[in-house]
Amino acid sequence: MPPWLPGRQRPASLYTGWGAGGVRESSYRIPSRIIAAAAGAGCVLLARSGLAAQYGWDEPVHDAPARRLPPSGALRAPILPCPGGAVSAPLPVSCGTLVVNPQGQLLLCHVTNTARWDIPKGMQDEGETPLQAAMRELMEEAGVCLPKALFEDLGSFDYRRDKRLHLFRVAVADELGDLSQLACTSFFPHPKTGRPTLEADGFRWAGRDELAQLCWPRMGQLLLSLQW
Repeated sequence: MPPWLPGRQRPASLYTGWGAGGVRESSYRIPSRIIAAAAGAGCVLLARSGLAAQYGWDEPVHDAPARRLPPSGALRAPILPCPGGAVSAPLPVSCGTLVVNPQGQLLLCHVTNTARWDIPKGMQDEGETPLQAAMRELMEEAGVCLPKALFEDLGSFDYRRDKRLHLFRVAVADELGDLSQLACTSFFPHPKTGRPTLEADGFRWAGRDELAQLCWPRMGQLLLSLQW
């Protein structure tokens, strides 16, 4: 994936469902690889009539102009079922790290322009192992670099219909201090202005009893189901 300014970005095509009279109904963040593969198979993705939620794209993004489907064959990726048959392939994997302090709290990153917090995670690049991807994302999204030997592999988990999660756990002592030195260096284009915007703009520790309120519902449920 090409770099985006000083950090990196994982492009996600913004596609909007249009109702009668050209009125925009809703916008969703749909992975560009799924958009491209759907275009190649002659599918049409609409974020309307519950279709986006049905396939797990339930995290809304800010209102933004719709983008046309890219040309067929642009990317290889799994796609949703199409009329006349289904196409299946291994799902892309997002790799993340549960950084746990001595109090049993998780390190969370605040997701820019939302009210939600998330663990440091991101999509696995071609040629990377899950551990390499998790370590890179931890560095890019929080500025944290920890020895490889500290990462405990928790395995791969069902997450959304368009991707899976591969998680690792790292126990820390006082290495991260008061978190004031943490910094995100990963950017995405702002959905309205197109300007490079940090993926995370804050950091905190959170206990189990706070996760359901702070995280996206799907992530909160997964984290609460794990022993860390």
